[in-house]
Amino acid sequence: MQNISVHVVKQHTKAADEAGPRSKAEIVCRERANGGNVLFVDDDIDELVQVDIAAAENVHRIHFSRGS
Repeated sequence: MQNISVHVVKQHTKAADEAGPRSKAEIVCRERANGGNVLFVDDDIDELVQVDIAAAENVHRIHFSRGS
């Protein structure tokens, strides 16, 4: 069985000088560089269509909308 990493990045929780990822795109790009497949789920279409993320063949993107 393959290991699966799950990352959650909450908005406005990291200061600019804190260590660690400050954006979802930062995590996606790091995992992509490691050669793994990435499942990127977000409710913000702008995040999902960023050029570097949209161009990656091993990034599978899912857009969801929050209930109203």
